[in-house]
Amino acid sequence: MKKYMPIAVLLFFILNLSLHSNSTPSESRQFEFGTNFTLKIDLDPTWTFEFKKRNKEDAELNLINPLNSKEKCRIYIIPQPKVLEKEVIINMLKDNGDTLLNQSLEKEFSFIPIPNAHGFYYILTDKEPKPGEPTLIARGAISSPKHLTLFTILFEQRDSSFFQDLIKVLASARIDTVK
Repeated sequence: MKKYMPIAVLLFFILNLSLHSNSTPSESRQFEFGTNFTLKIDLDPTWTFEFKKRNKEDAELNLINPLNSKEKCRIYIIPQPKVLEKEVIINMLKDNGDTLLNQSLEKEFSFIPIPNAHGFYYILTDKEPKPGEPTLIARGAISSPKHLTLFTILFEQRDSSFFQDLIKVLASARIDTVK
């Protein structure tokens, strides 16, 4: 019995570490955003999603945190003939976010690069949130050779695991062009 004890202890620690690791299980999904491209994205299987295809070229993907339905993400993808320069992405986000900035506690944008992707986002705090509404909004863009992925995330706390996981998911998402 004693000679098997070290192996049992080792197995217990390995199992315990694997159960408490920070890796979130994911489920690969595909969404046809237009007649010529598909979004491939690995989603947390507990997230709720809603895919809305308005017509052949216009669609959006909404992701919702089932633990807090106020935390949401909306993703749009638009055709873009080339990878955009950093300054172009930032200026576009500024132009589209001026109204939000005026309604926030922040006085200026602070752009954060998206790890492992050619993109940026900012976070703003609503200075007069409505009851039951999230207080934080993040908006961003990721540029790839043929597409621009735009996203808006509503969430409640800067350390929200839903928000942190979404940034990783968005950075690893792939867009395939259908020929």
